[in-house]
Amino acid sequence: MKPIASVAVVTILAFLAFGAVGSDVDHRTSLLVESGAPTDTYFHVDLAYGDDDNDGLTPDAAFATVQKGIDMAKDGDTVLVWPGTYTEAIDFQGKAITVRSAETPAQLEAPGGFAVTFAAGESHGSVLRNFIIKNSRMAVFAAATSPTITNLTILDNEYGIGAYGHCRPDIRNSIFLNNANGDLFQCQARYSCLSGGGDTNVDADPLFVDPNDCDYHLRSGTGRYSPQQNVWVIDDLTSPCIDAGDPSFDCSDEPAPNGGRVNIGAYGGTGYASLGKSHAGRDVSP
Repeated sequence: MKPIASVAVVTILAFLAFGAVGSDVDHRTSLLVESGAPTDTYFHVDLAYGDDDNDGLTPDAAFATVQKGIDMAKDGDTVLVWPGTYTEAIDFQGKAITVRSAETPAQLEAPGGFAVTFAAGESHGSVLRNFIIKNSRMAVFAAATSPTITNLTILDNEYGIGAYGHCRPDIRNSIFLNNANGDLFQCQARYSCLSGGGDTNVDADPLFVDPNDCDYHLRSGTGRYSPQQNVWVIDDLTSPCIDAGDPSFDCSDEPAPNGGRVNIGAYGGTGYASLGKSHAGRDVSP
């Protein structure tokens, strides 16, 4: 990465394109207003500050584990997972709920196991989105279900997503990389980045900023967020995953310019998405 703007300039860009980034409760609450998430009950999960004896109903009374949030949620609810590396295997238990990262993507790991399981009749109302999943035997296990799986970054697992029985998961806008025994088993992805590509997929290096240091932001010649510096910087390369997601998905939460099209990967569709080209300067047809 070779920033071509001074810290002062990119700091201004940060405020114009996204706003100051922080971890305080007021900032978290403002993100909820802007997120466009469903309006039923929100349950919060925060590995650093939560406790499973809390009620989970506010950021400062968050649970400590994702599974506790799922256990408490009912159909139509949303489990918002704040940043951290969650070493646990989670199971949707047949619930039509949304489990998503609340801010910058959280990381799920289940060494030797399944990081996420759909095996109780879940359908498209069961939504998993905006996570990094790695260091697991299988990132997502689905059996006789049809969940919605979108904007994940799945890498360094034994297997990516496995679908068994009469299973039709809706997988979109996700990056698969370095999954030792394959990315997809008996299922397909659309508008995603993976080996082999496909009609709507990308088969290319996603151009992460620094995967060796777990920085999976996408490089961008227009601008991308640097968590180390807390500013937006400009790269000399642009990821092929920028402005390459499903054109039917809402990208309004991505900072402008966003090309009028959601990014692929865990940051896509969030305020931390790398910048794309202006809508007017790009053909955004699928």
